[in-house]
Amino acid sequence: MSLEHEIVEIAQGGEAREIRPMLSEGLNVLMELAENADKRVAAMQTLRRASLKLMNKNDWEDQDGRPYPKSSGLEKVADAWGLSWGFLGTPQKLVEPDRYLYVTAIYVESPWGRRLELEGTRASDDPLFGTVGGALRPLAEVDEGDIRKASYTNALARGISIMLGLRNMTWEELGVKPEEVHKVERYAKAEATDDEKKQQNEIREILTEIVGGDAMKALKLLEETTAFTSKDGKAIPGVKAFSKLTGRRLEVTLGKAKDMKNVRDSEMSDAAEPKG
Repeated sequence: MSLEHEIVEIAQGGEAREIRPMLSEGLNVLMELAENADKRVAAMQTLRRASLKLMNKNDWEDQDGRPYPKSSGLEKVADAWGLSWGFLGTPQKLVEPDRYLYVTAIYVESPWGRRLELEGTRASDDPLFGTVGGALRPLAEVDEGDIRKASYTNALARGISIMLGLRNMTWEELGVKPEEVHKVERYAKAEATDDEKKQQNEIREILTEIVGGDAMKALKLLEETTAFTSKDGKAIPGVKAFSKLTGRRLEVTLGKAKDMKNVRDSEMSDAAEPKG
């Protein structure tokens, strides 16, 4: 069988589903790619090295131990090599029970004819938006506009990085030391301090006492107590575990729990007083 008849589509499960002849135009493109493969590799390597020269340590950050290019540096190299980009529709907001995220679709094009279409996402609970007392910043304190813009820069950074071969870089390739750049631990869970754990337990004891010792009812009361409405009128759901209470939200919840206990104790005291 000639090369022109050796393209086979394989269905899931391994069975041959269809055999199609390769068009002569496609074969010509393949042969041309093969003939110029070394030149293309050399060109991409040169482009990659030159791109790194345009960037400095301020254009990188350490995300969970790996170098990640910031949009500031990528836009510099994109301008140098004539890359262009634009939106594919309007950014979409997706709301989940205890967070929301934005999805932005863009395209990136190169002067050498390559076009990428990709999505960028960023969630409201991303550590990139800061922490308070070792915990994620409360949802009400995160600017929604920052999340929307971050989803765009995420898409742009990915697109330019893919186009110029700047993904999965090492610190040695960059000539930059991890301690020289800003560090972000995106996937590390914040550990509650000893004081916060004591406050969590205090809230647990108070709420459990209020509901008569029923642990499940205490969790339900916790969820109701920690729910609130943000400044822009959006309903923010409460947490469903005492261990998730940290930072400012922990302090506020403890204050609410103590107030509830005082009201309950006062009502019980009034009820116990003899009438007349």
